[in-house]
Parts: sequence; structure tokens; C-alpha cells
Amino acid sequence: MTPTDLTGLDAAVKRVSRLATRLGSGDPEGHVRRSLAELTDAIGKQEQSAHAVDRLVQSLRQLQSSRDRGRRRDQQRGAVGIERVLESIQEDLLPRLRHV
Repeated sequence: MTPTDLTGLDAAVKRVSRLATRLGSGDPEGHVRRSLAELTDAIGKQEQSAHAVDRLVQSLRQLQSSRDRGRRRDQQRGAVGIERVLESIQEDLLPRLRHV
């Protein structure tokens, strides 16, 4: 793993984290936050991170599901944020993880 790979991967994780923290309330148990911490820890230790990514995606889907049962305004606002995080994972984080 080259320093450039690590820099790009670190940037992708920070981008996903920044987008996820903008989601605000709706995750009172902190599933998304804990999943992000687990992913960051796995990458920092250069361990297999596929399971951590899966748990993060699952946490985001659970959050999306819980918001879908709420008020319509919250649904619309939350859906955009969650989709941005999922897109960032799919388009930026996963390709970098596969490369590393």
C-alpha cells in the first residue's frame, strides 16, 4: 500500500464520515456513528474492512427505514442525506478499498 493509496482512502473515509454526521437526529442508538468508528478503526489497523462497510450500509438502511415511518418532511430531508452517504461509499470508498 503506497502513501498515495492511504491518503486517498483516508480522504474517502473522511468524506463519508462528514456526510454521515450531517444526518443529524434519527439515530438515537448511534448505529451509524458506531459503524463509522468501526470502519475507521479497521482501516487504521489495515484490517479487512468489508464487514465494517457492510454494517455501515446496513445502519444507514435502518436509519432510512425508521425515517420512512416518520413525517413526510423528515423523510424527504433524510432520504437525500442518506443517499449521499451511500453514493459516497459506493463511488469513492469501495473502489479505493478494492484498490488497496
